[in-house]
Amino acid sequence: MNANTNQTANIIRAALTLGFLSSVLMWCAWFLTHLPGHHAPPAVTGVLLLVVMAAVLGQAGRATPRRPWLLGLLAGLTCGLVNLLLLGSLLVEQPTSTENLSPGTSGIRPDAIILVPGFLLLCSALGAIAGAAGSRLPRPGRDDLQRDWVAAFAWVAVIATIPVLLIGGIVTSADAGLAVPDWPGSYGANMFLYPLALMADPRIFLEHTHRLFGSLIGLTTLVLCILTLFSRRTMPIKGWAVGLLVLVIVQGVMGGLGRVVGQNPYFGALHGVTAQVFFALVVAFAAVLASKKADPNQPPLGKAGPMTAIWLGCVLLQLVLGAMYRHLSASDQELAGVGHILMSHIGFSFVVLVLAVVTGSMLRGRRGESESIPKARIRVGKSMIHVVGLQFILGWAAFFVSRNRGTPPTADELSAEQVPLVETLVTMAHQLNGAFVLALATLAFGMWIVSRRAARRGERVIRSEVS
Repeated sequence: MNANTNQTANIIRAALTLGFLSSVLMWCAWFLTHLPGHHAPPAVTGVLLLVVMAAVLGQAGRATPRRPWLLGLLAGLTCGLVNLLLLGSLLVEQPTSTENLSPGTSGIRPDAIILVPGFLLLCSALGAIAGAAGSRLPRPGRDDLQRDWVAAFAWVAVIATIPVLLIGGIVTSADAGLAVPDWPGSYGANMFLYPLALMADPRIFLEHTHRLFGSLIGLTTLVLCILTLFSRRTMPIKGWAVGLLVLVIVQGVMGGLGRVVGQNPYFGALHGVTAQVFFALVVAFAAVLASKKADPNQPPLGKAGPMTAIWLGCVLLQLVLGAMYRHLSASDQELAGVGHILMSHIGFSFVVLVLAVVTGSMLRGRRGESESIPKARIRVGKSMIHVVGLQFILGWAAFFVSRNRGTPPTADELSAEQVPLVETLVTMAHQLNGAFVLALATLAFGMWIVSRRAARRGERVIRSEVS
């Protein structure tokens, strides 16, 4: 690959990374400013979105001293294309009820043919301006365009997954999973063309935006897979990327067909578990892409290695128990054993907590060994203790605020049911933090595997030198 081709490929990767990152952050800002009951004025929302976009795309100027406006323009165009998934809610006629919604694309406004190109042109122009302005900011000593943009995009995928988990937890906690009765459409309309005016009901807003954010992470994973396949990565890494794409597709279909259409609480529990497993695998994938080759001379994990495997298994079991209780207890069916699942989840939380403290302390090592232990291992060990401690506290808080939880209302019962705010926030925080616990457990286990391989590689080198 010649220098010009490599430069072009890096520009494309950088534009995709910055464009998707700005879109993810803009979607988060849009979600916060459109919450029912706290809807911000359009002017405030517009200014906030532009500030977020300019702040991210301005990094294009710091990435390269050569034609930073071009990188900003391409990143802005990417951002605009992704944001069309949200803009669709404004490109259709705004009815007053969900009855007789226009199917497919028949409800699009006549001026959409002008609004869409204008929107893309605006995003491209703002990106070019932000890139040119960013070139005046302090720049790193190296040409940052030569960085590993595939690894950087993997971290964008991690960031994009967090709001999906957050909103998914709110949907479950607010009993909004059945607020939109059909899938993949929304009340018969195209999912991406569901009118913004009909999202006033809190549960409809939560369920519908959860679907939109799910499509965003699906698109992000698809691009990550393509970038990885066309990079100079090993076959196991490429296979991992393909596996992530397959998993996110299965996750979406399972949530739509199993939980929404089939109204099966078991699919709901599996949907929740799979989402957190996906998050852990994406975090591990990004960490592997960003990590350097392990030093065979670093202190081995020793007994801490098997402990990471045991703790990961316990976290997975605890996660399954929690998801089963959350979804089965909210079912309108008489399901035996739900109370037993809760008691098992509570009792096993003490096991997970003790194992986290023991394993985390072993990863941190003794005081005299701290200088020789990799900083990443120490940070993971400390984080394990703190995050699991927080999870233990949130678990008890969730238990006390959700003891009288009822069944989720159907689409016909939304107006008669109020969203329990405190219960929603506490249980959502417990579920989201559980995803971070699983991600840390996966990272710790991955460190053990990498250290074992590095040690074996060092042993082979020593044998070859002796022979």
